[in-house]
Amino acid sequence: MTDPTVTCPSCSTEIKLTESLAAPLIRATRDEYETKLARERAQLSEREAGLAQQVAALEEKKKSIDEEVRERLNHGRAAIAAEEAKKAKAASLLT
Repeated sequence: MTDPTVTCPSCSTEIKLTESLAAPLIRATRDEYETKLARERAQLSEREAGLAQQVAALEEKKKSIDEEVRERLNHGRAAIAAEEAKKAKAASLLT
C-alpha cells in the first residue's frame, strides 16, 4: 500500500505522509474540528435553553388565560343564576 502524499506549495515536491509526519496534521485537524463542534454544541445548548424559556412562558400565559376564562365563566354563570332567580321570584309573585 502506498503512503498518501502531500505536494509542497513552494517547490512542488511530493512528500510521503508517514505516520510520524501525518500525526501532527491529524492532531491539529482533530483539535480544530473538536473546537468547532464544542462551539456548535454550546450554541445549540443556548438555543435549547432559550426555547425552553419560551415554552415555559407560553405555558404560564396559557394558565393565566385559562384562569381568566374560568373566572369569566363563573361570573357569567353567577349573573345568569341571579337573573333566573329574580325572574322566578317575580313569576312566583304574579301567581
